[in-house]
Amino acid sequence: MILFLSVSESDKLAVSGLVQIAKWISFFIVTGVGLAATVCALRLTKQVEFTVGKVNLKLSHFPYVVAALTLIHLFLTWGFIQEVSNVRSLGPEVSVFAWNSLTKSDAFIFNGMWPRIWHPSTSIWFRGMYVARSLDRAFWAALGFAVVIEIGVALSRVPIEENLFVLRIRTLKVLSLGSAFAILNWIIGTRWAVAASSLFH
Repeated sequence: MILFLSVSESDKLAVSGLVQIAKWISFFIVTGVGLAATVCALRLTKQVEFTVGKVNLKLSHFPYVVAALTLIHLFLTWGFIQEVSNVRSLGPEVSVFAWNSLTKSDAFIFNGMWPRIWHPSTSIWFRGMYVARSLDRAFWAALGFAVVIEIGVALSRVPIEENLFVLRIRTLKVLSLGSAFAILNWIIGTRWAVAASSLFH
């Protein structure tokens, strides 16, 4: 049984920095979902503008907002991975303490998170993959973020006068753009999920 009394104040400070980055990751994911959902609602009601803070933007500019959020997501994930590496270097007691602190924090995406499970492959071409459990909130949040972002980007770029249900070349292009953002953010999300899971294993 691991006694958390052995975790020093300096170790707790390192864990606190890790949890803070997790809170920022959660914040930007929730913000992205909220903005994408707003864009979807505005597009379906044939509005042409939306607001980010005090800035009014055209719906067609939403992909630029997503690009900015994706860069922030990438940067925060890089910082998170660095902090995880730092915490793990402090020993297994601190790692477990960090995992418990992370999954019980008010970082919404990480609260109640389950560790990813490594499934090795028998193929010589494929080493294996990390698998999420069906009850893992982080998995569903990341998936929801990717899906809503894809829909939001696609709807924001379809001309307002066109029928949303008519598949045209432009619609296929914006769907591809939305898919690219969704896949990129999914890959980024996978990296922080695996890094967090390494604290448990």
